[in-house]
Amino acid sequence: MKIIKNNAISSLFLFFLTTTLSLGQTSYLTQNVSHQRPTDNFNRVKNQLNKENFVITDYEPLADLQEEAVEEVGEFEMMLLAEISKALNFRKREPSVMAIIDEAKTFIGTPYRYGGTTRTGIDCSAFMQTIFRVTEIELPRVSASQAHIGETIDFGNIEKGDLLFFSNSPNARISHVGMVVEVSDEIYFIHAATSTGVTVSPLSMAYWDKRFRFAKRVFGEN
Repeated sequence: MKIIKNNAISSLFLFFLTTTLSLGQTSYLTQNVSHQRPTDNFNRVKNQLNKENFVITDYEPLADLQEEAVEEVGEFEMMLLAEISKALNFRKREPSVMAIIDEAKTFIGTPYRYGGTTRTGIDCSAFMQTIFRVTEIELPRVSASQAHIGETIDFGNIEKGDLLFFSNSPNARISHVGMVVEVSDEIYFIHAATSTGVTVSPLSMAYWDKRFRFAKRVFGEN
């Protein structure tokens, strides 16, 4: 079936959306949009689809959507392409991310202990170091060092498994770390807090919102 450019994007998105929904990635389509150039978003999705070995009945529309056609596609459609790409990338990381989250939740209620590294008492950085070992990722021992590894993530692109770093003032040394366990209308993270021990908190809580500095991802997209 020959599809002209004006109709190509709707047919292509019908395939993308059907595939994405069937993979259980519905929420990704309504979350944060990418701020990359539209051409970058499109090429990223195209390359990712190739890697995933998806079968497209009529590949011509995808091949036809070259850089010169980006303006015809429209900003909203390019945002959707970016979201689908994020969903595909997350699907690759998801088993490892969920394994760490599941392990982390078994520590809920563990008391905080400065310098502690066990279930009888643990501090924030030792907690992250311990749970990430489930997937053989070795983090540095202290939060200030953990803050130097991985990829810095824009706030709008924070996902499960990302590390959140905190300090008492913008120029102060990083003094606390937690891991994102849920992204919905709120960002929730698990951490070992001095007052409550291992617990899950919303990032929007005034105390943490004021001290939040940046997010890091220690998982590669692949």
